[in-house]
Amino acid sequence: MNQEFVPFEESLELKKMGFDELCFGYYSNGQITNVDLNWVSTSINPPTLIDGGFYTMKNSDTKNELFCTAPIYSQVFKWFMETHKIDSSVMERKFVIESDMDLPKWFNGFKNYDETKLGCLRQLIKKVKKNG
Repeated sequence: MNQEFVPFEESLELKKMGFDELCFGYYSNGQITNVDLNWVSTSINPPTLIDGGFYTMKNSDTKNELFCTAPIYSQVFKWFMETHKIDSSVMERKFVIESDMDLPKWFNGFKNYDETKLGCLRQLIKKVKKNG
């Protein structure tokens, strides 16, 4: 199940970019913790209990630079589409990124789906940082 979560480095980068959506997990010093399973009191605010009994938190819940949410890939791809108007589609060994400002751009040559979705995420981050 951990392969569904965005890695720590990219999650930190998303936090810097303004990603502040509710997530089921968070990173503490680079290690993922599912806050709905084993909440341990730390220097961050307690997570919010929502319907269904799941705990969630946002990046704005903490000021510590080494804490950030651990979103899942589909959540982040949706955030890029809604917030930055950049659409993406990930296939087994290739992905495409398109926006209103650019023609679709294909990227290929990946070994498997997990490598492809990480490659897509990194390109989305790079594109937004480049366009400011």
